[in-house]
Amino acid sequence: MKIKASRLLLWSLRRLGSTHKECLLDLWFERDSYHFVAVETKEGMYDVKGGVFRHGELLACTQAEETKETANRVSYKQLLGSYVYDEEGSVLGIIGDMQIDCEELRLAGVDLSGGVICDLAFGRTRVSVEHLKDMLVEVEGEK
Repeated sequence: MKIKASRLLLWSLRRLGSTHKECLLDLWFERDSYHFVAVETKEGMYDVKGGVFRHGELLACTQAEETKETANRVSYKQLLGSYVYDEEGSVLGIIGDMQIDCEELRLAGVDLSGGVICDLAFGRTRVSVEHLKDMLVEVEGEK
């Protein structure tokens, strides 16, 4: 199942055996492989490894431990609005949304926006993760 990241943020997190639901605030990916590794709620971070996606809920996640691995992660909110450049340094677009493969737990692709008028006239361009790795992505707040 593939789902847009913006839609996944509307889901809630519920641990097995509990009726307490938490709203998802952010999604976290490994920086190099773009594997979907964690979600963030007001209560903290949860590893999605072993999580089950169904009926608008993410079930059975484990509390993530604060480790140095978090330095090698990038969030959905950091990537959203980031510029994507080709090899020559030309701007290809801005990341407008992302598509997540929930079965493989990885980012499947990104939608590049060329601006409101360009998006209305031509639509957004979808770029696969394999192509994204060959492009330069300038994450907001990093230089």
